[in-house]
Amino acid sequence: MISRKTFAAFLVGTVLMGFASGRALADRALLVIPARYSVVQFGFDVTRLRSADLVVYDTRGEKGALVLHFWDRQRGDWAKVSQDELRLGALFDDMPTRVFLVGSDRDVPPAVLAAATALGGQLVRVPSLRVVDMVNAVNDGLRFSSSEWKWLAKRHGLETVDLNADRRRYGRYGAPGAKAAPPAVPETAAPSVPMPQGTIEELAPAPIAVPTPAPVAEKPDQPALKAPAEEVRQPGPVEKLPEDK
Repeated sequence: MISRKTFAAFLVGTVLMGFASGRALADRALLVIPARYSVVQFGFDVTRLRSADLVVYDTRGEKGALVLHFWDRQRGDWAKVSQDELRLGALFDDMPTRVFLVGSDRDVPPAVLAAATALGGQLVRVPSLRVVDMVNAVNDGLRFSSSEWKWLAKRHGLETVDLNADRRRYGRYGAPGAKAAPPAVPETAAPSVPMPQGTIEELAPAPIAVPTPAPVAEKPDQPALKAPAEEVRQPGPVEKLPEDK
């Protein structure tokens, strides 16, 4: 006969295991992104810091056909996949519970939107192709640490802004006499810059030093990123990245 204490300990252990499992599942993300050099490199940065998968969509296949590629971590290479494989989640060992779909309505093909929605996870639309906007949008779900913010900012030529500085100093109502900030003006999505045909194989992650990811439980004051004074430029034709040594 099981004693009350043993049963209570078993129950607590089961709850904790379920909580840990739920946390692990909640951290699994998928980035569905267009075949644009700067966007793909940002996607690789996310996979370096978090458990995430990459799927790249391109509408410049033969006769304008939609082409999908999945980054195979084990092979370290791109694998061409079908729409059904994406829609049914056949690509993943663990189904993503959060899907970041990058691209405006003009960029995202209806078939890609349908497949991303069918995965059943939380769908997060990121309409802008600017790195500064993608970082801020993805952070809402993945919660980058302070060191990861600094690393991403340095990698992409951005600067961080501490949005909580005045609140910590003056409290919730801000500095004395300060006026409320005007509502943000929505930005139009950056235009899509085509890549040369047949260069998906060259979209591999460049060898870099990556900071040690912080525990997911850490939730420091989150800064926001803003673009440098100079307008963010879209990349030109893709050049082959240096090979790992």
